[in-house]
Amino acid sequence: MGLDTHQTSLFLFLQEFLENLQVDNKPSIIASSFSGRLATEFAIRYSNTIDKLVLAAPAGTKSLFTHAFLHYIFAAHTHAYEDALTAFRNMVYDPSIVTADLINDFMNRMYLSHALDVLDSALKESSKSPQLNGRLSKIYNPTLLIWGENDPIEPKEGHASEYLEIPNSHVKLIPQCGHTRFVEKPLEFTEIVLKFLIEQDALFSGDYKYKNWHQCRECGYRQLPIQYE
Repeated sequence: MGLDTHQTSLFLFLQEFLENLQVDNKPSIIASSFSGRLATEFAIRYSNTIDKLVLAAPAGTKSLFTHAFLHYIFAAHTHAYEDALTAFRNMVYDPSIVTADLINDFMNRMYLSHALDVLDSALKESSKSPQLNGRLSKIYNPTLLIWGENDPIEPKEGHASEYLEIPNSHVKLIPQCGHTRFVEKPLEFTEIVLKFLIEQDALFSGDYKYKNWHQCRECGYRQLPIQYE
C-alpha cells in the first residue's frame, strides 16, 4: 500500500496527533511555504484545536510557479548538486550564505523515502485547491504572517493579499531577506516568532507595534520595526 498524501488524510493525521499529545494548553502551529498552505487549510477546518498560527511566506493559490520556484522543483527531482546550488542561490537575498552543508542537507532530505511523492502530491493538491478568499474568515486564531521582503518563491506582492481575510492576523516583513528566512535571518526570525508566541496579550493589546495587513497594504507592505512600550 502506497503512502497516502492526500490533504484530507494529512489533516486527520495531524488532528489525531494533536489530540494524542494530551497537553494542558492548545498547541500552536508554525509552518512555511507549502506547509504554510497546509496549515492554513487545517486551521480553516480545525481552528478550535490550536492556539496560534505562524505562517512564513505561505503558498497561495495565485501564480504558484515563479521562476525561482521552478528551479527548486527541478533540483529536487534531478538530485544534482549544481542544480540545487543554483536553486538555492535564486531563492535567497544574499547568495553567499548558501553553503555546501545547506545543499547537502537538502539533497539528503530529497533522498528520503517518499520525499518526492510528498512534494509532488503537495504541488498537485495546491494546484486544485479552492481559492482562499471567502474561507479564511473561519480562522479565529491569532495569526502571524512573516515574509522576506525579497522573497522570489512566494513574493508578498503575489501571495500576501490572499491572507488578508484572516481576522486576527498581523504581519512582519524581514528586510534584505528571501524565501529561507530561518536560514538567512535566523536570529531575527526566531525573535519575531518567540515574541509572538510568548507575549500572549501584548500583540493584540496595542503594546506590540505591528501593523496589520490592511494598514501595510496602504503603504506598500512596509512595516515599522518591533517596539515595546
